[in-house]
Amino acid sequence: MGLFSSKTRITVGTQVARVIEDAGLPNSVRSGVYNALFQEDDITGNILESTLSNIGIKAEQMYRYAQANYPLGMPTSLMVSSAQGEDETQAVLEALEGAAVTIDYCRIAPPNSLHIAWMTLVASYGYNTVTNQISAAAAGVAPGLDTYVRQIQITVPESLVGQYQPGSLDHWGTPANGGRIPWILGTPLHASLRKHPPLNVSSEVTEDYAAVNFVWHSPTDPSADAYGSVNQTLAIPILDYDNNADYVHVRYVVGGVPKYWMYKIGSGTYPTIDAVFSGEHVSGTYFPFIYFRNNKVSQPTTPGNAVYDAGRKMLKYLSMDYKTIIDGVNANPDIDDVEQAMMIMAVPAITSNPIEQQYLYDYFNTWYSGTLRSSAQAGIARNLGLMNPNTKGSIIIQDSQFKMGLNHDGLYKRRVSGSIGPVGSSSSATGTTELPLGRGTTYEGTAFTFDVPVAVNYYRRQISSSQYDEIEVVNLQTVYYVLDGYHVTADEDDKILLIPIDRSISDDYSALEREELYSRSLHYVFNSVIITKIRWYQTGLFQFLMIAVAIVITVMSGGTGSGLAAALASGSAAAIQVAVIAILQRILIGLVIQYGLKLFVKAAGIEIAILFAVTAAVIGGFQVLSSEGLKGAPWAKDLLQLSTGLAKASGDVVKEDFEDLLADASAFGVLVQEQLKTLESAENLLKQAPGLNPITIFGEKPEDFYNRTVHSGNVGALGISAISSYVDMALTLPKLKDTLGESYV
Repeated sequence: MGLFSSKTRITVGTQVARVIEDAGLPNSVRSGVYNALFQEDDITGNILESTLSNIGIKAEQMYRYAQANYPLGMPTSLMVSSAQGEDETQAVLEALEGAAVTIDYCRIAPPNSLHIAWMTLVASYGYNTVTNQISAAAAGVAPGLDTYVRQIQITVPESLVGQYQPGSLDHWGTPANGGRIPWILGTPLHASLRKHPPLNVSSEVTEDYAAVNFVWHSPTDPSADAYGSVNQTLAIPILDYDNNADYVHVRYVVGGVPKYWMYKIGSGTYPTIDAVFSGEHVSGTYFPFIYFRNNKVSQPTTPGNAVYDAGRKMLKYLSMDYKTIIDGVNANPDIDDVEQAMMIMAVPAITSNPIEQQYLYDYFNTWYSGTLRSSAQAGIARNLGLMNPNTKGSIIIQDSQFKMGLNHDGLYKRRVSGSIGPVGSSSSATGTTELPLGRGTTYEGTAFTFDVPVAVNYYRRQISSSQYDEIEVVNLQTVYYVLDGYHVTADEDDKILLIPIDRSISDDYSALEREELYSRSLHYVFNSVIITKIRWYQTGLFQFLMIAVAIVITVMSGGTGSGLAAALASGSAAAIQVAVIAILQRILIGLVIQYGLKLFVKAAGIEIAILFAVTAAVIGGFQVLSSEGLKGAPWAKDLLQLSTGLAKASGDVVKEDFEDLLADASAFGVLVQEQLKTLESAENLLKQAPGLNPITIFGEKPEDFYNRTVHSGNVGALGISAISSYVDMALTLPKLKDTLGESYV
C-alpha cells in the first residue's frame, strides 16, 4: 500500500429487540377463560385446549421439526474451562523433557501477548529464567554487560482494542518486575506482592508489541536512575500466531528451571491434547437460529427453496409469518450494513422476571456442575479472599452460519443462611468486585488502575426455610462473532448480554412455565458490519509525516540535498531537512495545482486545508526570518502566498457553506409557516361542532341526507328552511333507534 493510498476500517455492532413486549405476552389460561365466556362453553375444556396449543408446546414441535429438516443445522455447544487438558498437557511435557514437571499455569486461550513475549525472550534473546538475564549481544548493547529484565508491558493500538479475543491480553504468572536484579533489594523476595504493569493503549501504533525494559548497573552513568540502573527498552512484536485459534499456554518447572510452552489445539502434533477439545462437547440442546438475512444477503422468499420452506414452517409453529418478517427487515434504510438478521431464543442475564430468574439459576448451576473440579478449587480460594485464575470458562454455541460465546472469569457456588422467598423461589442480583490480576489500562502513558473492577451476577434458589444456594458469576460476557476476526462483546448491564435457552433445562418446566419463558425469550438479533474508507490524509502515517517535518524545520538550520534517498544515505541532517521540505513542497504545490485552491479545500476538508496553510506559513516564515535561508530552496514567498490563498479559500468555502445553510433555514421557515397555516385551517374545521351546523341532523339516514342535499331540486330553499328550524333541531336529542338503528331497538 502506497503512502497516499486509502485503506478501510471495519466496525461491527450488535443490536437486539424482543419479539413480544410485555403487553403482548400470551396467556393460554386467560385465553381459555375468555373463549369459554364468549362461547358460553366449558371453562376447563377451553383452558386445556388453549394450553395444549400454546407457545410452550408449539416451540417444542418447532424444535423437533428443525432437528430433522433445517438445512442450516442446529446449534451445537462446546464447554471449555481452563482446568481442562492440564493432566494431558503435563504428560506430554514430561515425555518431552524426560523428567517430572510441575505446572505453574496452564491456560486455554487465543495467542496471549505476554506469554508469547516470554517465549520470544527465551528463544531469541537468550533469556535465563533462573537468573533473569538476557544476552547483551542479542539486546544490542555492549558485550559483557550483565543485563537484567526489569519490566514487560504490552502495548496495543487504540483502534483495535475492542477486537481482541478474551484471554489474549490477560496477565499470567509472576510479573517481570519480580525477577532478580542483584543491586536492587526486594527482588525477588517480594515478587508475590508485585503486579503486572497495566495494558498500554496507544493511538500512535498500528500493531501490538511487548515493550521489554532491561537494565545494567552503571552508577556513574549520567542517565542512571536512583538504583544506579541504566535502562533500555526492547520492542518485541507479537506475530505469526493464529488469532482465531485456541492455544494451550503453559509455564512449567523442570529441574528447578522455569520454561514456557505453547501448542495450537487441533494441529495434530499431540493427539492426547487434541482429543480433550475435539468433537462436540455438547453442554446443552439449543433452539435453532432462524435467519432472515446472512452474509449481507436476505434469505429467499420463494416457495420451493429449502431454507425458505423450513424457515416458514418453523415460524408457523410460533404463529409468525417468515416472509413478512424478511420484508420488514429489508425495509430498513440501513439494510446494506446488516450482516446477519435472525431470531434466537435467549433471556437477558439481568432480569426481575421470576421465570427468567429461575432459568438463569438452572443454567449456571448446570454450567457449574460441568466444571465442578475447577469450581470446587475456586470455592476454597474464594473463601480465603483470593481469586483463583483456574476458574475461567467458556461455552461456544454455533451452527453452520453463526457463532456466539459465553465467558466468565469465575463461577462459584455457596450455601447461605437467610431467605429470599418461599422454598423453590429464585432471585438475582448484581454487584462488582475487583480482580487482583494487575490488569489495568493506560491511555497515552497515564495509568488508571492496576486492579480491574468487574461486574458480578448472583443467581439464588431458596432450598429450605432458612437457607438458599447462591451462584456467583464473575465478569459474565456474551460474545457475538459477527465476522472473521471481528466480534462484539457484551458485559455488565448491556442489553445484548443474553443467555440462550437450553432445551435440556427448560424441558423439565411445565407447559405454562415454558409458555412464559419462550414468549419472553424470542429476540431479533441484528449484526452490522460497516466498512469505512479512510483517505490518506486522515491516516496516522500522514500526521506523523507532518510532525516529522515540523520537528526538522524547528531544530535544524540550512543545508543541501537532492532527494530523500540520497540524504538518508549521506547521513547529513541538513540534507535530510532539505529533502523532507522538498517533499512537503511537492505535496502542497502538487495538490493545490491539481485541485485548485478552493477545490482542494472541498476535497480535503477545512481541517486539512488549515493544517496545510499553517504548515506552509511556518515554513515560509522560517525562510523569511532566517538570515541565510535554506540553500537551494528560495520559495518562502511562494509558501506564504500559498498559506494566504489556502486560508482565504477555506474562508470562502465556509462562507459558501454558511450561505447554503442560511438559504436552507429560510426555505425551512417558509415551509413551517405554510404548514402552520394548514394546521390552523384544519383546527378551525375540527372546532365546528356538528350540532351547530344547520345542514347536520342527528339520526338522519344516509339516503335522506343524499336526497335533501346532493339530490335536491332547490338547495337554496332547503338551506333557508334548515336555518328556520335550527332551534328545534339543536334542542332535540337523538333517539336510540336513530343512533343504533331499528334492528337494535
